[in-house]
Amino acid sequence: MSARMRKQLCQGELGSAELVYRKGNFYLHISITIPAPEVKQPQGSLGVDLGFSRVAVTSDKKFHTAKNIRHKKACYKRTRRSLQANGSKSAKRALKRVSGRERRFVADTNHCVSKQIVADAQANNQRIVLEDLNGIRQTGKAKCVHEWSFAELQWMIRYKAAKAGVEVVTVSPRYTSQSCSRCLHLGVRPNQSKFQCRDCGYQINADLNGAKSIAIRHDLVAMGRYFCEYPRKEVNRPGAVRSSEKKRQARNLKPQAPSTARPRA
Repeated sequence: MSARMRKQLCQGELGSAELVYRKGNFYLHISITIPAPEVKQPQGSLGVDLGFSRVAVTSDKKFHTAKNIRHKKACYKRTRRSLQANGSKSAKRALKRVSGRERRFVADTNHCVSKQIVADAQANNQRIVLEDLNGIRQTGKAKCVHEWSFAELQWMIRYKAAKAGVEVVTVSPRYTSQSCSRCLHLGVRPNQSKFQCRDCGYQINADLNGAKSIAIRHDLVAMGRYFCEYPRKEVNRPGAVRSSEKKRQARNLKPQAPSTARPRA
């Protein structure tokens, strides 16, 4: 046993142990309980928006993409389909090995993402704000919701944050992806990656807007406010107007054809 592992064992209270045999070698897994450090008073909030196309997007403009995860999952899905169609005993053994590899790959990716998020929050003395996604599998109709490992990622963020002394809070996910992070009015998404506000004209990446909305939703409620007070000159397009107002202005400027109807007596 190395000196580093001996130091870690001495820092906490020993728990259960498990002896694992893998590829001709024996490994001893020992769990220890480490007391959580005192949580410091944060100076800001780091919103985290979880999604399918991107594993996580934080309000400090950091994107953790899921392109490799989707590609790996598609490859494993084709392999499972082929093995299930075979149905032999060797195919079932191979199917068990494939499912274990996929699970370990996703867990390793979630470990790396959660570690980076907690490290950023600790370096900037920020709290981490997550969405309360309990029950989303029961209400979500899309198939990708049931293949989404958001619960594992949130659990990893929580226990890593507790070890680092970082506060973690949750907010309601309702309208976080549809609300403008500047004025809190509802906007539109012309496509999956773009967000436009109809009220102030703010244009931003949709996932980044969701992360900022999550952070500001907690901060406003903590300060006793429920709306933003950004002046119009601070947004991208100061002269932006609602789409309904544009249509009304175009309708008023359009020349009207002379009426041919007979006047009533």
